[in-house]
Amino acid sequence: MYARGLAKLREFDALAARDLLEQATKADAKFPLTHLLLARAWSALGFEQKRKEESKKALDLSANLPRVERMQVEGDYYESLPDHDKAASAYRAMFVLFPDNVEYGLQLGATQNAAGHGSQAMETLAQLRSLPAPASDDPRIDLLEARATTASVPARIVLVQSAERKAAAQGKKLVYAQARKEECMQLNYSEHPDQALPACEDAYNLFLAAGNRLAAADTVRLMGDCEGSLGHAGAGEGPAAPTGLATARQELRSVLTTAKRLGYYRLECEARLALGELEMKASPSAGRSLLKELADDSRSRGLLLVAKKATDLAAGTTVIAAATAR
Repeated sequence: MYARGLAKLREFDALAARDLLEQATKADAKFPLTHLLLARAWSALGFEQKRKEESKKALDLSANLPRVERMQVEGDYYESLPDHDKAASAYRAMFVLFPDNVEYGLQLGATQNAAGHGSQAMETLAQLRSLPAPASDDPRIDLLEARATTASVPARIVLVQSAERKAAAQGKKLVYAQARKEECMQLNYSEHPDQALPACEDAYNLFLAAGNRLAAADTVRLMGDCEGSLGHAGAGEGPAAPTGLATARQELRSVLTTAKRLGYYRLECEARLALGELEMKASPSAGRSLLKELADDSRSRGLLLVAKKATDLAAGTTVIAAATAR
C-alpha cells in the first residue's frame, strides 16, 4: 500500500494516494514514512490541518530513521507550518547527498519557489536537466520550470507543452492533466486567451474521471477566470461554456463556497485571487479591497507567492501565472 500510495502521489492522484496510505497506516501505525506521505496527500487535497497532524506524527516517530529519511520528515514538517526556508534547507542537504535523485531535486525546487526564491529554483532545475535520461525527461521538471521562470508567457507555454508530450509518451495521465491545466492558465494570460478553455476542459474531464474532485473544482475555478478574461456572453452547456462575466463570477463564488465548507484553503486562495482580479475590471475599489484582504491573510499563513500575486493585482500589475499555495 505504501509503494502504491507513493506512485499515485507522483502522478498527482492525491485522492487515490490518500485512500491507499490510510490503509497503510492502519496496517502499521508506527511507520513514520507512511504518515509523511499521507500528510502530502492531505496537503494536495487542501486539508492543511490534517497535513499538520500527519506531519507531526511522522516527526514524532522519526528518531530511528536513517539520516536522509529523517531530514525528509523534518523538511515536510517545516513545510506544514509553513516555514519554507527551513524546509528548503533540509531538502537541499538531501539533494547534495543524492544529486541524481529527481524527487529530492523537484521537492527542493518547488519549496524554493514557494519561498519566493525563483532564481534558486531555476538553479536546481538546471541540475536536474543535466542528469542522464530517463531522469532528465521527467515531465514535472518542465512543469516546475514553467512556474518558476521569469521568461515570457510564450516560453512558459513551450515548457508546458513539452511536459504534455513527455507525460503522454510515458503514460502519465494525471501529470498530463496537470500540464493541460497549466497550459490553460498560461494561455489565459497570453495573446490568445480564446485558446485556453479547450485545454481546461480536457484537464477537467481527466481529473473528474480519476475522482480528483479538488483538481476538477480548481479547473472550474480556472475556467471562470478564463471566461472573465474573455468577457463575452454566449450560450452553451458544460463546464467550459462561455457565459460571460456574470457566470464567471457565479462559478468562482460557487468554488469559493465549496472550498470554505470543505477546508480546501489552497483552492479558497486561488478562487479569491480570481474573484479579486475579476472585480478589478468591474469595480476597481471593490477588487482592491478583496485582494488586499487576501494578501494580508495569505501572508499571515506564510503563503508568500499568493500574497505577492494579490498585492500585484491590487496595484494594477499584470500577473503572469495564477496563484499556487504549494
